[in-house]
Amino acid sequence: LRRESGNIRAALEFCLTEPGEAAGACDIAASIWNFWFAGFLREGYRYLLRGLDLATDPTSGRAHALWAASYLAMFATDFDRHATMLAECEQIAAGLDDDMLHARIKECEGHATLYQGDLPGAIELLEQARREFQALGNPLGEFDTLILLTACTFFLDDPRTSQFGREAFELAERHGAQSSMGYGLWSVGIAQWRTGDFAEATRSLRKSVRLFQPMK
Repeated sequence: LRRESGNIRAALEFCLTEPGEAAGACDIAASIWNFWFAGFLREGYRYLLRGLDLATDPTSGRAHALWAASYLAMFATDFDRHATMLAECEQIAAGLDDDMLHARIKECEGHATLYQGDLPGAIELLEQARREFQALGNPLGEFDTLILLTACTFFLDDPRTSQFGREAFELAERHGAQSSMGYGLWSVGIAQWRTGDFAEATRSLRKSVRLFQPMK
Protein backbone atom coordinates (compact mmCIF):
# COMPACT_ATOMS: atom_id res chain seq x y z
CA LEU A 1 0.00 0.00 0.00
CA ARG A 2 2.89 2.37 0.64
CA ARG A 3 4.19 1.63 -2.85
CA GLU A 4 0.75 2.24 -4.36
CA SER A 5 -0.12 5.23 -2.18
CA GLY A 6 0.14 7.64 -5.12
CA ASN A 7 -2.42 5.63 -7.06
CA ILE A 8 -4.68 5.43 -4.00
CA ARG A 9 -4.56 9.21 -3.61
CA ALA A 10 -5.31 9.68 -7.31
CA ALA A 11 -8.33 7.38 -7.07
CA LEU A 12 -9.60 9.15 -3.96
CA GLU A 13 -9.17 12.61 -5.44
CA PHE A 14 -10.99 11.51 -8.61
CA CYS A 15 -13.92 10.16 -6.58
CA LEU A 16 -14.07 13.32 -4.46
CA THR A 17 -14.08 15.70 -7.43
CA GLU A 18 -16.11 13.74 -10.00
CA PRO A 19 -19.86 14.27 -9.53
CA GLY A 20 -21.64 11.20 -8.19
CA GLU A 21 -18.47 9.30 -7.25
CA ALA A 22 -18.03 10.36 -3.59
CA ALA A 23 -19.39 7.06 -2.26
CA GLY A 24 -16.47 5.36 -3.99
CA ALA A 25 -14.05 7.48 -1.96
CA CYS A 26 -15.80 6.33 1.21
CA ASP A 27 -15.53 2.69 0.13
CA ILE A 28 -11.82 2.99 -0.69
CA ALA A 29 -10.80 4.95 2.40
CA ALA A 30 -12.85 2.80 4.78
CA SER A 31 -11.66 -0.53 3.39
CA ILE A 32 -8.00 0.35 4.03
CA TRP A 33 -8.65 1.83 7.49
CA ASN A 34 -5.72 -0.09 9.00
CA PHE A 35 -3.29 1.41 6.47
CA TRP A 36 -3.98 4.96 7.67
CA PHE A 37 -2.44 4.03 11.04
CA ALA A 38 0.92 3.42 9.33
CA GLY A 39 1.82 7.11 9.38
CA PHE A 40 -1.11 8.50 7.39
CA LEU A 41 -3.77 8.89 10.08
CA ARG A 42 -4.76 12.51 9.53
CA GLU A 43 -4.63 12.12 5.75
CA GLY A 44 -6.96 9.14 5.85
CA TYR A 45 -9.21 10.93 8.30
CA ARG A 46 -9.50 13.94 5.97
CA TYR A 47 -10.39 11.70 3.01
CA LEU A 48 -13.12 10.01 5.02
CA LEU A 49 -14.56 13.30 6.25
CA ARG A 50 -14.60 14.71 2.71
CA GLY A 51 -16.33 11.59 1.41
CA LEU A 52 -18.90 11.61 4.20
CA ASP A 53 -19.69 15.28 3.56
CA LEU A 54 -20.51 14.44 -0.08
CA ALA A 55 -22.05 10.96 0.10
CA THR A 56 -24.84 11.45 2.63
CA ASP A 57 -27.29 8.63 1.79
CA PRO A 58 -27.71 6.24 4.78
CA THR A 59 -26.17 3.24 2.99
CA SER A 60 -24.04 0.36 4.17
CA GLY A 61 -21.03 2.09 2.61
CA ARG A 62 -21.70 5.24 4.62
CA ALA A 63 -22.04 3.19 7.81
CA HIS A 64 -18.65 1.54 7.25
CA ALA A 65 -17.06 4.90 6.44
CA LEU A 66 -18.56 6.39 9.60
CA TRP A 67 -17.11 3.54 11.64
CA ALA A 68 -13.65 3.96 10.10
CA ALA A 69 -13.76 7.74 10.49
CA SER A 70 -14.91 7.52 14.10
CA TYR A 71 -12.06 5.12 14.86
CA LEU A 72 -9.51 7.47 13.31
CA ALA A 73 -11.14 10.42 15.10
CA MET A 74 -10.21 8.93 18.48
CA PHE A 75 -6.54 8.93 17.55
CA ALA A 76 -6.82 12.39 16.01
CA THR A 77 -8.26 13.54 19.39
CA ASP A 78 -11.44 14.71 17.66
CA PHE A 79 -13.62 13.21 20.38
CA ASP A 80 -16.82 15.20 19.78
CA ARG A 81 -16.93 14.26 16.11
CA HIS A 82 -16.03 10.68 17.01
CA ALA A 83 -19.14 10.36 19.18
CA THR A 84 -21.41 11.98 16.59
CA MET A 85 -20.19 9.76 13.75
CA LEU A 86 -20.35 6.57 15.77
CA ALA A 87 -23.92 7.37 16.86
CA GLU A 88 -24.96 7.83 13.22
CA CYS A 89 -23.12 4.65 12.27
CA GLU A 90 -25.00 2.71 14.94
CA GLN A 91 -28.30 4.16 13.74
CA ILE A 92 -27.70 3.02 10.15
CA ALA A 93 -26.30 -0.35 11.28
CA ALA A 94 -29.52 -1.09 13.18
CA GLY A 95 -31.22 -1.57 9.82
CA LEU A 96 -28.45 -3.69 8.30
CA ASP A 97 -27.75 -7.41 8.50
CA ASP A 98 -24.03 -6.86 9.07
CA ASP A 99 -22.60 -8.71 12.07
CA MET A 100 -19.06 -7.52 11.37
CA LEU A 101 -20.11 -3.90 11.53
CA HIS A 102 -22.00 -4.50 14.80
CA ALA A 103 -18.88 -6.11 16.32
CA ARG A 104 -16.70 -3.24 15.13
CA ILE A 105 -19.06 -0.68 16.63
CA LYS A 106 -18.88 -2.42 20.02
CA GLU A 107 -15.08 -2.53 19.84
CA CYS A 108 -14.96 1.18 18.96
CA GLU A 109 -17.37 2.03 21.78
CA GLY A 110 -15.28 -0.05 24.18
CA HIS A 111 -12.09 1.69 23.06
CA ALA A 112 -13.68 5.12 23.55
CA THR A 113 -15.05 4.08 26.95
CA LEU A 114 -11.51 3.09 27.97
CA TYR A 115 -10.25 6.55 26.96
CA GLN A 116 -13.04 8.13 29.00
CA GLY A 117 -11.83 6.27 32.10
CA ASP A 118 -14.78 3.88 32.54
CA LEU A 119 -12.70 0.70 32.66
CA PRO A 120 -15.44 -1.74 33.82
CA GLY A 121 -17.76 -0.38 31.13
CA ALA A 122 -15.01 -0.74 28.53
CA ILE A 123 -14.34 -4.35 29.56
CA GLU A 124 -18.02 -5.24 29.20
CA LEU A 125 -18.21 -3.80 25.67
CA LEU A 126 -14.89 -5.29 24.60
CA GLU A 127 -15.78 -8.76 25.85
CA GLN A 128 -19.03 -8.59 23.86
CA ALA A 129 -17.08 -7.50 20.78
CA ARG A 130 -14.57 -10.29 21.26
CA ARG A 131 -17.30 -12.92 21.38
CA GLU A 132 -18.81 -11.53 18.20
CA PHE A 133 -15.47 -11.48 16.37
CA GLN A 134 -14.86 -15.08 17.48
CA ALA A 135 -18.27 -16.13 16.14
CA LEU A 136 -17.40 -14.46 12.82
CA GLY A 137 -14.00 -16.14 12.66
CA ASN A 138 -12.27 -12.73 12.52
CA PRO A 139 -8.88 -13.05 14.26
CA LEU A 140 -7.84 -9.41 13.75
CA GLY A 141 -10.93 -8.09 15.52
CA GLU A 142 -10.50 -10.62 18.31
CA PHE A 143 -6.81 -9.73 18.67
CA ASP A 144 -7.52 -6.01 18.87
CA THR A 145 -10.10 -6.53 21.62
CA LEU A 146 -7.67 -8.73 23.56
CA ILE A 147 -5.01 -6.01 23.50
CA LEU A 148 -7.53 -3.46 24.73
CA LEU A 149 -8.75 -5.86 27.41
CA THR A 150 -5.15 -6.28 28.55
CA ALA A 151 -4.86 -2.51 28.97
CA CYS A 152 -8.18 -2.20 30.81
CA THR A 153 -7.46 -5.00 33.26
CA PHE A 154 -3.88 -3.80 33.78
CA PHE A 155 -5.09 -0.41 35.03
CA LEU A 156 -7.62 -2.12 37.30
CA ASP A 157 -4.99 -4.50 38.69
CA ASP A 158 -7.29 -7.30 37.47
CA PRO A 159 -5.60 -10.75 37.44
CA ARG A 160 -7.04 -11.46 33.97
CA THR A 161 -4.32 -9.22 32.48
CA SER A 162 -1.98 -12.20 32.13
CA GLN A 163 -4.68 -14.34 30.51
CA PHE A 164 -5.68 -11.71 27.96
CA GLY A 165 -2.06 -10.94 27.11
CA ARG A 166 -1.17 -14.60 26.64
CA GLU A 167 -4.25 -15.23 24.49
CA ALA A 168 -3.42 -12.21 22.31
CA PHE A 169 0.13 -13.44 21.72
CA GLU A 170 -0.95 -17.03 21.02
CA LEU A 171 -3.59 -15.86 18.54
CA ALA A 172 -1.03 -13.74 16.66
CA GLU A 173 1.51 -16.57 16.74
CA ARG A 174 -0.97 -19.04 15.22
CA HIS A 175 -1.45 -16.69 12.28
CA GLY A 176 2.21 -15.75 11.92
CA ALA A 177 1.33 -12.06 12.30
CA GLN A 178 4.64 -10.43 13.20
CA SER A 179 3.53 -6.95 14.27
CA SER A 180 0.62 -8.45 16.21
CA MET A 181 3.05 -10.83 17.93
CA GLY A 182 5.00 -7.73 18.97
CA TYR A 183 1.91 -6.20 20.54
CA GLY A 184 1.07 -9.57 22.10
CA LEU A 185 4.49 -9.82 23.71
CA TRP A 186 4.10 -6.26 24.98
CA SER A 187 0.86 -7.26 26.70
CA VAL A 188 2.51 -10.37 28.13
CA GLY A 189 5.45 -8.27 29.31
CA ILE A 190 3.41 -5.65 31.15
CA ALA A 191 1.44 -8.41 32.89
CA GLN A 192 4.73 -10.03 34.00
CA TRP A 193 6.03 -6.65 35.18
CA ARG A 194 2.86 -6.05 37.20
CA THR A 195 3.29 -9.37 39.03
CA GLY A 196 6.94 -8.58 39.80
CA ASP A 197 8.48 -11.08 37.37
CA PHE A 198 10.94 -8.50 36.07
CA ALA A 199 13.34 -10.93 34.37
CA GLU A 200 10.59 -12.52 32.26
CA ALA A 201 9.04 -9.12 31.59
CA THR A 202 12.38 -7.85 30.28
CA ARG A 203 12.73 -10.88 27.97
CA SER A 204 9.18 -10.49 26.62
CA LEU A 205 9.52 -6.76 26.01
CA ARG A 206 12.92 -7.15 24.32
CA LYS A 207 11.42 -9.77 21.99
CA SER A 208 8.58 -7.35 21.30
CA VAL A 209 11.04 -4.60 20.31
CA ARG A 210 12.94 -7.00 18.02
CA LEU A 211 9.73 -7.89 16.17
CA PHE A 212 8.91 -4.21 15.62
CA GLN A 213 12.39 -3.15 14.46
CA PRO A 214 12.10 -4.42 10.83
CA MET A 215 8.83 -2.50 10.42
CA LYS A 216 10.05 1.00 11.26
